[in-house]
Amino acid sequence: LTSGLAETAPGGSGLLRQLVEQSANRISIMPGAGVRSDNITQLIKDTGAFEYHTSARMKVKSCVEFQNPRVTDTGNMYVSDPDELRRIIQIFNEV
Repeated sequence: LTSGLAETAPGGSGLLRQLVEQSANRISIMPGAGVRSDNITQLIKDTGAFEYHTSARMKVKSCVEFQNPRVTDTGNMYVSDPDELRRIIQIFNEV
C-alpha cells in the first residue's frame, strides 16, 4: 500500500508505475491515498496496478451533543460513502 512517495496516489503515479513494473506480479503494489471515482480511470492507466485502496469517504457532522473542549479530535467525522464505492467498483470493472 503506497502513494508512490506523494501526498496522493495520483501524484505518485510515475513511481507507482515503476514499482508495478519492477514487481513483475511477484507482489501487489496497491496505490492508495486520494483514490476516488474521479481519478481511478487515469490511475489505472498510469500505474498498471490491479488492486487499489480507497476509503471512499465522506464528511458528516457529528451527532455528539456534548463535546469536551479538552478533546481535540471532535467535530466532523468521516464515514464510508456507499455510492462513491459503487462508482469506483463500476469504473474499475469497465476499464
